[in-house]
Amino acid sequence: MSIRPATPRSLVQPASAIDSGAAGVRELGKQYDEDYFLHRIGDMDEPYVRDNPAWKAIFARVAQAIATELSPKTVLDAGCGIGFLVQALRERDVDAFGIDISEYAIANAAEEVLPFCEVASVTDELTRRYDLIVCMEVLEHLPAQLASRAVDNFTCHTDAVLFSSTPEDFREPTHLNVQPTEYWVGLFGSRDFFRDVDFDASFVADHAILFRRISDLPNSVLRAYERRYWRTEKEVRELRAAAYGPASGRRLRGTVDGQHAERRFLEERLEAMKERHAELRRLLVEANEQLLRRDDELRIQSREQIRLRDDKIRWLRDMVHQRDQEIEWLRGLQSELDHIHATRAWRLVSGWWRLRARLRKLLRRV
Repeated sequence: MSIRPATPRSLVQPASAIDSGAAGVRELGKQYDEDYFLHRIGDMDEPYVRDNPAWKAIFARVAQAIATELSPKTVLDAGCGIGFLVQALRERDVDAFGIDISEYAIANAAEEVLPFCEVASVTDELTRRYDLIVCMEVLEHLPAQLASRAVDNFTCHTDAVLFSSTPEDFREPTHLNVQPTEYWVGLFGSRDFFRDVDFDASFVADHAILFRRISDLPNSVLRAYERRYWRTEKEVRELRAAAYGPASGRRLRGTVDGQHAERRFLEERLEAMKERHAELRRLLVEANEQLLRRDDELRIQSREQIRLRDDKIRWLRDMVHQRDQEIEWLRGLQSELDHIHATRAWRLVSGWWRLRARLRKLLRRV
């Protein structure tokens, strides 16, 4: 890694916070906290952390392409996150710096690049010019008026902007200004920055564009577009010739015949599946009817069993009631007997019966 002293001054103008409405921008910046970088950034389902080799490999590939194909001496990564690209560029002897609105991101940058990264908004006025400004998947996070201000900021401090902004990811809640590429082409074009049609920026993303300042309009732009149009038209003619030549025609007819045969096979399978479906539906209806009949039978049996059970319960209750009445009658009878036994008359009668029994025994002996 190339060793360079840290920049002695801020990357943005201190007074620009007043001019750019930075308070509102920094309010937006509070969204980009630890949860955002661990769970919601990018499409890789990988945490955006320093020691993640997947993210390191991506930015190493981007840095290598920038260093090899554009050869800038100074680069600003506008929206640098935790400084992956800044680190990868500095390892390739590019004097790279980064700004990001997220305090969490800058605080978690690698120690060796921390002096070259700063908490700042892309709308804050920059303090110097750069050979190249890189802005990858950042401006869709800003309202339209702030995104336009950021483009002003970039185009005032460089002659080349490597830019990408998703044209279709509307699901992410922090995406406030998702636009097609033609929107950004118009925005940069109004500042005399136009697509470099000879440069393939797909190493960043399929929708990435390299914008360059072009002052000798319209001839240079027309020549570039004509050059690109001629190459594209030539490729299209070659592809058509390859696709519709004699050998290709035979292959195409063979492909069509094969597709027709496959279609007939699929139609036959479909008819067989329809018949099987009808048979299964009939069996299902019969099974459902049997279940309904069995359910009715069980309901009838259950009602009869419940009626018999209730009759038995009523009979048992009657028997218990009758038994209770008999017990009560016997208790009353016992009480009357106890009362009779306690009278004097009973004692006389019982004494006379005992005497009579003794006399009978004596008479039997005589």
